[in-house]
Amino acid sequence: MSIAKNFEETLGFLPHDESKGPFARFAAQVAIYFGALRDGLAAAHTYSALTARGVPHDRAIKQVFERHLKA
Repeated sequence: MSIAKNFEETLGFLPHDESKGPFARFAAQVAIYFGALRDGLAAAHTYSALTARGVPHDRAIKQVFERHLKA
């Protein structure tokens, strides 16, 4: 068993696509980040709309999870 000498050596177990350049991989990660951000904002908007119409918190959050945050 060897000791890692730098940070990159510790990431050797992570899968990555060698056919893409570093900028393409970075852009893909940024796209995933903004997609998650968009989904979260949509869920927050739905929750605010439901609670503004008088839906109780427990019911509103359940509806938001069912609509937006499917696992």
